[in-house]
Amino acid sequence: MKTYTLRGIPCSPGAVLGSVYHVSAIAPAQGAFIWVVDGPLDAGIVVEAIGIALAIVARDGGKTCHGANIARAAGLPTVSGLGAAIEKLRDAKRCRVDGATGEIEVFG
Repeated sequence: MKTYTLRGIPCSPGAVLGSVYHVSAIAPAQGAFIWVVDGPLDAGIVVEAIGIALAIVARDGGKTCHGANIARAAGLPTVSGLGAAIEKLRDAKRCRVDGATGEIEVFG
């Protein structure tokens, strides 16, 4: 099994291991997965994720964006600012997200 590490901006501390789910307008959010957002760390997505998602990983955003502030207040591990590297999560099945370091370890 191929394993590699991506690095983004740490937005909300906490570390989780879980299955990857790609959230989009045509693929409604699902439960206990690591949500991958191919876009900004939107406050609406974070609010929807509270109590459901294990963590959020987003293409765009930073430590001080509204979504990051909400994620920290809710204790939801979050990494943003992956940019084009988020494409490497497209075929991933599982990953480990560390919201304190901004590291995402991808399996598969």
